[in-house]
Amino acid sequence: MTKKKDPIVCAFDTETEYDPTYSIVTLGTKGYVEHEKFKCYLCTFANDDFTEGAAPEDIDWMKYQGATFICHNASFDQYVFERMQELKIVPQITVTFICSADMCSYFQLPRSLAGATKVVFKHEMPKGMRDWMKGKSWEDAVDAGKSKELMQYGIDDVVWTWKLYKKLYKKWPEMERRLSKMNREMGWHGLPIATKDLRAALKSMEKQVWELQQRLPWVDKIDPDTKKPYAVTGKKGLNTFLQKEGFPTIKSTAKDSTELEEWLNAHGARCSYVADFQTLTRINKHYAGLKKMYDRVDENDRFSYALLQYGVPSTHRWKGAGGWSVHNGFPKEVQYGVDMRGLVRAPKGKSLIVSDLGAIEPRCAAKVVNDETALAAYFEGANPYQYHAEVTMGWTGGPLKKEDPKRYALAKERVLSLGYGVGWTKFLDRAKMFGFGDVFDIPYDKFDENAFLTFLERVPSQTHFIDVYDTASKNEKRAMVNAWIQVMDFRKKSPLIKAMWDAHTEAFGDAAGRGDTYEIPLLSGRTIKFFKPRSELQGITCKHTDGDKVRKKEYGAALWQKSIQATAREVFAFHLDLLNQEGIKVIMHVHDEVVVECESKDADETSDRVRQIMTTSPPWAKLPLVADCVVSDRYFK
Repeated sequence: MTKKKDPIVCAFDTETEYDPTYSIVTLGTKGYVEHEKFKCYLCTFANDDFTEGAAPEDIDWMKYQGATFICHNASFDQYVFERMQELKIVPQITVTFICSADMCSYFQLPRSLAGATKVVFKHEMPKGMRDWMKGKSWEDAVDAGKSKELMQYGIDDVVWTWKLYKKLYKKWPEMERRLSKMNREMGWHGLPIATKDLRAALKSMEKQVWELQQRLPWVDKIDPDTKKPYAVTGKKGLNTFLQKEGFPTIKSTAKDSTELEEWLNAHGARCSYVADFQTLTRINKHYAGLKKMYDRVDENDRFSYALLQYGVPSTHRWKGAGGWSVHNGFPKEVQYGVDMRGLVRAPKGKSLIVSDLGAIEPRCAAKVVNDETALAAYFEGANPYQYHAEVTMGWTGGPLKKEDPKRYALAKERVLSLGYGVGWTKFLDRAKMFGFGDVFDIPYDKFDENAFLTFLERVPSQTHFIDVYDTASKNEKRAMVNAWIQVMDFRKKSPLIKAMWDAHTEAFGDAAGRGDTYEIPLLSGRTIKFFKPRSELQGITCKHTDGDKVRKKEYGAALWQKSIQATAREVFAFHLDLLNQEGIKVIMHVHDEVVVECESKDADETSDRVRQIMTTSPPWAKLPLVADCVVSDRYFK
């Protein structure tokens, strides 16, 4: 009796045509493969026993029934494969896909095949053929006599993909493999969109844009230098007309520009079009996000998107990809009359469940530093920010968030900002951003002022603030001194956290001195790494991805922050995996929040189960977890 062959396990890659207007960046993966221009001209395969490369129409696909394909970007290659099945180019065989790009990213290797191969195997993959093929077709390669070279290029890709798989796959945790698959499928399934409301929102914003443009004096005026109309949102037209009218020109119109804020305070009442220009710049950004969403909504009113697994190398958190990010594409507040979150709307007969881990980072921090008192309070139901206010800020009243919202915001920012080493200047900026800056507008005594000025004199990076302080108004001086007092007070009253900063500072410096990779073990058993640290004039820099060219400055408090955010990510990943294994349909997650889609008739039961899962501690740490869980017909915050 002939023994049945095991299904093939091999690397798999596809080559498709694209051009500047027809690409994933402009259309998203779904829009790209469903476009009329879609054409896959080459498929390649490799393992230890064989290599194969051919046009998809010329492949005996049935031998790959039940196969496992390892793809270096499965979110693309799997979509291409399944699209070819829809077009009946490939028969309806069953194939399992594994993403080796995700696998490499897990180990903080470069996501690109060439980058990972260079680091792991010290092998340089030639780039010439890839660069040459941009905007070209298979026929172009044949006509140029490059078909064999292109075929070999495709074969080389799968050969090295296979080698990476053999080297790393067994070390990639099974939970992370499941999350990789879940992540792809979640983005493909997409978000349900209220398309009619989205269309109305676009029309409303188009009207606002037109009205703003009519108030800009340089619109439709000719630039004498270029003989063309001034760019509507270009600073050249703005500054040309400011000069004509006798106003100072403006270098920066950025949202957080101090220069612009001062200009508006001084001249805004007599020159309104500068504020209009700034508003137009911002509204154009939101409009572009809405338009891109609209262009990608399919016939079923769903918007597909992409998230990079391990998109932030040092924490393993996810990151938006494909030209649109769910992480920053849905502002909390209504912007220019449009509630972008509310456009994510449950279809008929369905409900959305929005669940968010409450104060996960301070809970993880208490566990890491083994703050038994804080942990005990959290297990008893204490809110970490309320607890901090009671223990370190002298609060003796009732619910702080209700009785004194601004002081609650201060307590929260002390935990989340000062807990990660933020200095007084940035803390002052965040106070203004989150609306509690006036809590600093209180008198201070001469002792505090002298202590602050002594600090400025003794710290080289702070000495330039002495002149700023000397010329500041009374209220500005109050804010500066009191912001600094808050920073010093937090550091004095948080010795366990401060000790972690100092420990990282010393150990990171030692690693830089030895030229060793700096490693931080997490509670989950994973280790985050900082490669090739070295001392420079402005501090110690390192690489977050092995083999990367980019170096980033790190220091004790920042390393502590990344270790806590990485721990919070591990907790959240554990929850995502549980939800997925139970068949609960997660359609999006942002930071520590999940959005689930379910049948409306099952919403209450599903919500209860989601809350149970989101408050379940992972096996590697008992944590005092809390999660909000709300059933709604739309996404909200």
